[in-house]
Amino acid sequence: MKTKIRLKQPISVLLIAAFLNLCWVSSQGWAHMIPTETAVERGIQKLSQREELRALINRKDLQPQLEQYGLSREEALARLNSLTDAEVSQLAAEIDQLPEGQGTAGTVLAVMLIVGFVVLLLWLLKVIKI
Repeated sequence: MKTKIRLKQPISVLLIAAFLNLCWVSSQGWAHMIPTETAVERGIQKLSQREELRALINRKDLQPQLEQYGLSREEALARLNSLTDAEVSQLAAEIDQLPEGQGTAGTVLAVMLIVGFVVLLLWLLKVIKI
């Protein structure tokens, strides 16, 4: 009889702790209402991101790059239409983070500075006359 009482007490404490934990966890996941404006804004934002990507695919200067990857404009648009909203948001965010034309201008400026420095150094050492 004493062994049954000894077993009941730890099991009951464990069950109480489990139920309290269950109540705490379930209270964390309650859904709340959001305003209609917020829902509409999110929908418009998703549509605008998809439209921006569609406009990017339709650009004439991008067509040769798409063809290098073996994609036609129609195939790229079909792939865009098959993306989920989360994938479209991720792709739009990655495109927004890309630098705009920084590669060539920075390289040209660096080469000009290096050439100018070398010419100045050679002129100071009287290797060349300007």
